[in-house]
Parts: sequence; structure tokens; C-alpha cells
Amino acid sequence: MDMFSAINFDANKNIFEVTKEKEKLKDIYGIYQFYITIDIIPRLNYIIRNGINLGILTFDNFIKFLVNETWIGKKYYRYDLSGKKIPINWIDLISPSILDFFLQVQASYNSKYFIPNYILSIDSFTLKMEGIFRNFAERAKIATSVKGKNGMREVYLHNVFDNEVIKKYFDQTDRLFFNYLFSDMGLNIRNNIAHSFYNGNDYNSNIMLLLITALLRLGKYEQTKTIS
Repeated sequence: MDMFSAINFDANKNIFEVTKEKEKLKDIYGIYQFYITIDIIPRLNYIIRNGINLGILTFDNFIKFLVNETWIGKKYYRYDLSGKKIPINWIDLISPSILDFFLQVQASYNSKYFIPNYILSIDSFTLKMEGIFRNFAERAKIATSVKGKNGMREVYLHNVFDNEVIKKYFDQTDRLFFNYLFSDMGLNIRNNIAHSFYNGNDYNSNIMLLLITALLRLGKYEQTKTIS
């Protein structure tokens, strides 16, 4: 097969080069996609969507969990160039998208005529998730920008996961999951949202369930711990 050249297209019909390393990742993500589809998604629907329907999982107790049990709800301050102290509150930023998702799920259960629409919740939550990942790296003193031709630029989100220091924080299972959601060989959710590659049919509750899972998985790590 080395005699032939293969042309690869992504979901948006863009041509991209696939190295031998990426071919291996493509195979891994293919198997992982099957596992997510037949095992994880049904579990998440049973736990989260069913929990919302039964009133066991509510917007209030979910947000309280993030505030009380994860670093995402803890106070954090950033300083601008003038030295002014700026508070960072991720709960305020992600609450609207989470609330919209909960309302959409509840309405879909309560009325057989209601057609849920997850565009607003997914668009907002996806971009905020990128910010939360970058903020985690910032708190852990990990650079998320590199020098480019026209000055400094932000590195791609999946490159943040591949940072050698990040690897010491996130276990292998979570790094695989994060990469699957956000890398170009996986679902590439952030890129598809940011460039409006998704059409209406691409937005569904399963994407939001995976993003919420990623938020909870990220929230369990404490970036102030000492790494040996």
C-alpha cells in the first residue's frame, strides 16, 4: 500500500493528511466511538436525562455540586496588564447553557408535542468548556499560547491535552475521552461549533451529555496539587 497515495476527508469535506500515527489514532477512536455509542450514551441517558425527568437531578443541585465539590466553582482571580484584579466565575458563564439543557429535557418529557432544540446550550457550553480547560492549564502554570508568524497565538485545544505537564494531572482514560471529544480525529466538537460546520440535525442531547460528563471529569482534578 506504500505505492499508493490516500486522500482523506474530514466530516466537512476538507482534505487532510493522515500520518501513520494518526492512522493508529483513527482506528482507536473508531473502536472508542463504538464503545461510547453502545455503552456510555445509554448510561448517560439513564442517569442524567432520566434523573432530570424524575426530579432527582435538578439544575440547583447540579450547580451546587459544581460549586461545593469541584475547583470550577472556586474563586479565581486574574490580573490584567495594569495589575487590576479580575474575578473569574465559571459558574455564571456555564449556568445559562446548563439551565437551557435541563429545561429542554424536562419539556420533552412533559409534552409529546414539544420538539427540543439544543443549539443554544451546546454552542454556549462547548466554547465555555474550552475556556475552562485553558483556565485549568493557566492555574497549573501551563502555557497555552505559542509564538507564530504574526505573534503569539493560542494552541489548539487538543494540544493542551498532549502537554507533558497536563499528562501528569489527567489520567490516560480521561485524556482519551477529552481528545475524542475535541481533537480532529475524534468528534472535533469545538471546531465544528466555532466554524458553524454543524447543521440543525447535528445538534442532539447526546453531545450535551458528553460535554457535561467532560465537565464532571475535569472537575475532579485539583490543579493546585504538587506534581512529582
